[in-house]
Amino acid sequence: MSRLSNDAKVDNRIGKRVNKKASICWNYLNPNACCDVYDAEMINFSESGMYFESDYFSKTRPVICIKAKNDFSHNDADGAEWLQSIRVGEVKWWKKIDKGDHSRFGIGVQYYR
Repeated sequence: MSRLSNDAKVDNRIGKRVNKKASICWNYLNPNACCDVYDAEMINFSESGMYFESDYFSKTRPVICIKAKNDFSHNDADGAEWLQSIRVGEVKWWKKIDKGDHSRFGIGVQYYR
């Protein structure tokens, strides 16, 4: 597995980025890890990946499963075919976001094909 980067400055996304906020949940794909599910907010997506923000993140397990919640719809023809209710991918980068009384994490994921 590749080493996670906390450098969010490079955009390696293939194709057009669609800015669309939606509620998602995610968990780690690791049979030896706990099965906790974390709530998050998708900020944008593309054909090859997604950026979301979450209150939790661990740098030691980069493969995750992302599941859309009920408000995950997209009526714009641009990018609608890329939306799926469940995606598996690898965390390519992360950043810490200070939100006053607590920290959040910005997470960039590249989908597995």
